[in-house]
This record gives sequence, structure tokens and C-alpha cells, in this order.
Amino acid sequence: EEAYAALDSMEVDVLISSFDMRDEDDNRLCYVLKQHPLWNQIFTFVLADREHLPKLSQVMRKGADDVMLKPLDKEIFLTRIDVALR
Repeated sequence: EEAYAALDSMEVDVLISSFDMRDEDDNRLCYVLKQHPLWNQIFTFVLADREHLPKLSQVMRKGADDVMLKPLDKEIFLTRIDVALR
């Protein structure tokens, strides 16, 4: 709910969410964004633990633009965000 409220109140170009972020209907945040008429252009990253690796292709099919595995390398993390902003 906090994410939806924030998206209503500000312009967002890139969104980074946790693999576990879901709404009340068990939809992941990135899926909801890609269905929304105003938010569907937001580049979405999903952060996930390596244990979720087998499920990540499903997450990307449902709307995530990219996935980053934890633990994150700070330099690579910031570079991938810069690339997404292009």
C-alpha cells in the first residue's frame, strides 16, 4: 500500500522491489505496475535471494524488467540503475 501511495504522489522512473513484495491479491508489485496505464513505463528491478533463482523467470514474464540477486555489489547495482535510466 505504501508503494502505491508513493507512486500516486511522485514521478518514478525506476522502481526496485523485493521478490516478496505482493499486494492483497498475491500479485507482485512489478506485475501490477505493468498493468497500470500510467505506471507501465516504470523500469522495474526485483531483488531476490539466490534461493528464489528458479522462480525468477516467472517474475520476469509477469513484468519485471530485470532481476538482481542478493548480496548486491554496490558498483554493479548503481551501474545497472544508470543503464535502466537511459
